Amino acid sequence: MGKTPIFGILALIFSILGLFIEWWLGIVGIVLGFIGLARNEDKTLCTIAIIIGIAAVILHLINMSIKLFK
Repeated sequence: MGKTPIFGILALIFSILGLFIEWWLGIVGIVLGFIGLARNEDKTLCTIAIIIGIAAVILHLINMSIKLFK
């Protein structure tokens, strides 16, 4: 039985929270995702968490620029 991908799971949780609660949680998810990749955890899980975290940050930047130029 393999080890549990704890950093991958945490990365996914923080990245999803980054989408809906605070954008900086997405950055935490990205960092945890890269730590999970470095520890050779589940590559699919970590990659999905990194992509969701990047999406959270990009959506925040789009939202702030819309508010800035309104």
